[in-house]
Amino acid sequence: MSKRRALAQVAVPLPLAGSLTYSVPAKLRADVAVGARVRVRVGKRKLTGVVVGFADHPPDGVSLRDIESLLDAGPLVDSALLDLARFVSEYYLAPLGEVLRSMVPSKLPPWGTLAVSLTRRGAFAAPRSDSEAAVVEALLTGGAQSVSTLAGETGVEREAIRELIERGWLKPEGQRRRAGGRFRAAVELPVGDLDAQFEICGRSKKGRTVVEYLAGLGRPATVREVAAACDCGQAVIRRLVKLGALRSFTQIERLDLERHMTTARPVEEFELTPEQQTSLAALEEVIEARQYGAFVLHGVTGSGKTEVFLRATQRVLEQGRGVLLLVPEISLVPALGAEARRRFGDRLAVMHSAMADSERCQEWERARSGEARVVLGPRSAVFAPIENLGLVVVDEEHDSAYKQEHVPRYNARDIAVVRARAAGAVVALASATPSFESRRNVETMKMTPLLLPRRVAGARMPEGILVDLRKEAMEDRQAGEIRFSQRLLREMDEALADREQIILLRNRRGYAPVLLCRACGEKLPCNECGLPRTLHRRDARLACHYCGSSRPVPHACPGCGDAALEPIGAATARIEERVRELFPDVPVDVLDRDAVRRIGGAAAVLERFGSGQTRILIGTQMVSKGHHFPQVGLAAVLSADSYLSFPDFRAVERTYALLTQLAGRAGRGSPASGRPGRVVIQTFYPEHYAIQAALAHDDQAFAEEEMRFRRVFHYPPYTRLTQLIFKGRDRASTWQRTEAFHRRLLAHALAAQTRFAGPAAAALERLKGEWRFQILIRHPSSGKLRRLVEDCLAEEGLGDLIVDVDPQDLF
Repeated sequence: MSKRRALAQVAVPLPLAGSLTYSVPAKLRADVAVGARVRVRVGKRKLTGVVVGFADHPPDGVSLRDIESLLDAGPLVDSALLDLARFVSEYYLAPLGEVLRSMVPSKLPPWGTLAVSLTRRGAFAAPRSDSEAAVVEALLTGGAQSVSTLAGETGVEREAIRELIERGWLKPEGQRRRAGGRFRAAVELPVGDLDAQFEICGRSKKGRTVVEYLAGLGRPATVREVAAACDCGQAVIRRLVKLGALRSFTQIERLDLERHMTTARPVEEFELTPEQQTSLAALEEVIEARQYGAFVLHGVTGSGKTEVFLRATQRVLEQGRGVLLLVPEISLVPALGAEARRRFGDRLAVMHSAMADSERCQEWERARSGEARVVLGPRSAVFAPIENLGLVVVDEEHDSAYKQEHVPRYNARDIAVVRARAAGAVVALASATPSFESRRNVETMKMTPLLLPRRVAGARMPEGILVDLRKEAMEDRQAGEIRFSQRLLREMDEALADREQIILLRNRRGYAPVLLCRACGEKLPCNECGLPRTLHRRDARLACHYCGSSRPVPHACPGCGDAALEPIGAATARIEERVRELFPDVPVDVLDRDAVRRIGGAAAVLERFGSGQTRILIGTQMVSKGHHFPQVGLAAVLSADSYLSFPDFRAVERTYALLTQLAGRAGRGSPASGRPGRVVIQTFYPEHYAIQAALAHDDQAFAEEEMRFRRVFHYPPYTRLTQLIFKGRDRASTWQRTEAFHRRLLAHALAAQTRFAGPAAAALERLKGEWRFQILIRHPSSGKLRRLVEDCLAEEGLGDLIVDVDPQDLF
C-alpha cells in the first residue's frame, strides 16, 4: 500500500489542463487518500490541492517535489463528487483544481483530527477478526477517539477503521476544531440496552424524560439544549452522568441560523388538487423504485409546485435518503428554509455565500456526516456532500442565476441532472416558465412533463393591465426617468385603500444609472471599464457594477469644474424616494443586492413584508421570484423594455419570464378587498409578443413563437453554443490573438459543420481595464463542439481567454 502511494496526482486551483504529480513522503503514505486535501508548493506559492489519484511513474524530465502536509485524515471529497468534478472540468473546459475548490468551503478546517465513535450496530455486532475486536473494545471503554489515536493504541491500520465506518459499525464525530462557535458541555446515551439507562434513573421522572429525549433525538446534545427541552435543571443531567446513565464530553455549540430565515407561519392541512396529486404520484412512483427519473414540473404561478416537491422530499426522507433543494437566489432561501425547517426540523442544512464562514462550514459538515439529510441553497449547493441522494429539486429552473459567471462556469441546473442520474435519483425541474432547454427535453422525451394548469384554493390568475407609455403625457417627464402612469397611480391608491400590499419592479439597483454634468456632458465613467458609474446616494459614492470600483460623489464636475451634476435615470433607491413622496404615510422597503448585503439581509426585508409591516416592496428581479405573499393585490413593472434591448438572443425569453413571474406574485391568497390580483405592465412596445403573452397568461403561444425563432436562426436549444472571449490590456495585440484563433478554428476539420459569429468586439468591449473580443461558435453536437474548441486550445492555452460553454448571458 505504501509503495503504491509514493506518487500522488494533485489538482491545484490554477488554470492548468490537468493535475500535478508530487512525491508522497514515507510518513504520509499510510494516510494519504484520493479526495483528501494536501498542501503543496507550485513555484514559490504554497497552495491547497486535492489528491485525485496516484501514479506509477514520475513524468519524464521532471524533478518532483514532496507533498508538504496532509490536511485530512480521509477523503474529504468522496468518489461520487470527484467523478462529478471531473465531468464539470471536462464539459465546461475548466481546470479540475478550480472545480474542486468551488466544491469545498474555503475556510473548512483540516479533518486531520477526525474522531469516531461506536454505533449501536457496531456494539452488538460479532467481530470477525482480532483487529475488529480491538477497535470495538477500545471505543467501548474509552469512548470517541481520533482515528490517529485509535490506530496507534490498537495497531489496526487506518484502512480497516475506514471500512468499519463504511459498514456502519463506527460513525464520524466530525471536527475536534471547527471554524467559529464555542465549546459546550454535551451528553449522549452510552452504547447498550436502553432499559439499563431507565433502571439507573430509578423513580426520577425528570431523569427518564432526559433519557427518552436523547433516545428519540438520536444524537448528542448540549447540556443546555437537553435542560431546555426537558424542562429540568442541569443538576439532573450531571447526576445522570455521575450514575452512568449518560456519557459527558465537550462539543462545539451549534450556530443558530435564525437570521437567515423568515418566521414560519402556521399552515392548515389541506387536500392537494387533482393535478398536484397526479404529479406527486408520478414522482413517488420513481422514488419508490429508487431509479433515475427526470421531470419538468410546469405549473402556473400559485399552482402549488412547492407543496408537491416538499411532499416528495418527505417520502425520500422516509426511505433514509437525502434531498437537494436548489433555488436561484439567496433571497428565496429565507421563506423556503423556514417552511422546510418546520417540516423537517434538524434534518435541514442551509448553504449560501451570505452566511459567515463558520456557518457554512458547520452546515457543510452536518450534510457530510449525515446529520442533515436535506440541503437547501443556491447554485453552489449542487455540490453539497449528500450521501444516498434520492431527490434533486431545481426550483425556478429557468433562471439564469443558476449559471456561474466565473471559473468554473457551470450551470447548476444541468449539473443537478447529471448528479441525479449518477446517483439513481429523481430530478424535478420546477417553473412557471420553463427554460427552452427543458421544453426541448420534454419534446424529445428525455424528461417527463408534470402539469399544474391552475392555481390552488380556487385563486384566479391576475388581471393584466397594459400601459402604453407612448400615449402618456410627456410635459413633466425628465429624460431617462421612470414614469408612474396615471393608471398605475390609480391602481396603487385603490390597492392601499383596500389594505392590499404592492410590489414594484425596477431591475436596476442604486439611485441613478448616470451622474451627468449638464454643462459639458461628462458622465464620470469608470476608469477601468469606460462605462458610466451608478450613483448610490445612501453611501454618497459612484460605483461600477461591472468591476466593483467606486469613488466619492464629487461636488463639481472633474472635467469642467461646473457644479451642474444631475442624476439621470432611476434605479431602486430613486424609485423608493419617489414612492415615499407620493405615499408619505405608507411603509416602503427595498429588496436588491445592496439590501441583501446589509445587516439582516434579504430575510429581514422579507420578514417585514410578510408580516404586513411593509405595504410597498420595491426591488430588482429578486422580488419576482417564488415569493408567496397572500395579501399582495397589485404587482407592477415600471419598465418592461429593460431586457428587450439587450444584444442577446435570450432577451425576449428573459423578458417574458420576468413579467410572468412578477404577475404571479399578485392575487395568490385572499386579499382583504376580495378583488382578483392585478399586474400593471408599462412599456413602449405594447404589441411585442412576449408582453402580450405575459398579459394573457398564454405560455403556449409564447413558446411556439420563440421556438420558431430559435429553430430558424439555429440557436439553443436546437444547437449548442460556446462563447470565447479574448481579453488583454493592449487592444491591438488582443485583436490579433482573436483573429489568429479564429483562423485556427476555420482550419479545423469540424469547421464545415459549425456556425461562427465574429470575431467582434464583446458587448462590453472594455472591462476592468482590459479589452475584450469574442467569437460565438454553434454546432448541433455538444461533443463535437467541445472537441473543436479543445483541439484549438491545445496551442493557445487558457491564459487570458474566457471559455463559456452553454452561456446564459452574452452581454
